[in-house]
Amino acid sequence: MNNKNASSGSGNVLKVIMIIVFIVMLLFIVAIFLLARMPTTGGSFGYGFPSAMSKRNTVKDVEIDVDPQVVYRIDDNRFFTLEKYKDCEHGGFVYYHDVNKNIKRLITSGATDEKPQNEITIAEKNDIMAFTGKFIYAASDNVIAYPVRHIGYKYGTENYYIAYRDLENPSNNNAVDAYKSTYAAVVSDGVIYIQGSVIDKNYREYTLSNKSHQYEMVDISLAKINRNSKDDRFHCDNKIKPRKVKIIAN
Repeated sequence: MNNKNASSGSGNVLKVIMIIVFIVMLLFIVAIFLLARMPTTGGSFGYGFPSAMSKRNTVKDVEIDVDPQVVYRIDDNRFFTLEKYKDCEHGGFVYYHDVNKNIKRLITSGATDEKPQNEITIAEKNDIMAFTGKFIYAASDNVIAYPVRHIGYKYGTENYYIAYRDLENPSNNNAVDAYKSTYAAVVSDGVIYIQGSVIDKNYREYTLSNKSHQYEMVDISLAKINRNSKDDRFHCDNKIKPRKVKIIAN
């Protein structure tokens, strides 16, 4: 009799355990199904993109109607303009101009004249305008030079370069390292000088025909600089406001 009761009790316990296991598995399946259908924010749980990037909230293009302004002047005929900006701190394209040679060239990284800006690109300062160090333009009108910024969003890095474009000899085209804290960059024909800080007595001298990015240390007083630009920094007048900022439905 006792053996029968024990056997019956064991059977009941086994049934209860099986029912509990079944319910747990069912709840797990339901939870996975619901989780997969939930909208995510900031890439939560590793599913998909942030909700701002979903079909319901796609990043919209933006057109900005605003007067261009000169943000750097080399001489009477050569200068840079900032255009299509929301304000000095947000968006915009920078163009190089040479009136004598009838040149107007877009130099903002990754931009095209045909492609409008969007809600993400106008959230950042223009790459060229982000360079706050001195920029001395001592090169001839055969050279287009300008600062460049590259942001590594994955690791939060921010790298600066000085780009050099030789209109007569493209083999000299190059870009040399600068830093966000660079005190001064001087561009001459075939050479770029970088002064790291205001107390430095030497330039890092980069010869553009040398593609190895090696440099020599040169006493600042001995550097060969034949001319100076009218401006020595990029600047922007925040009093100039857009007439219209238009969001374009995609």
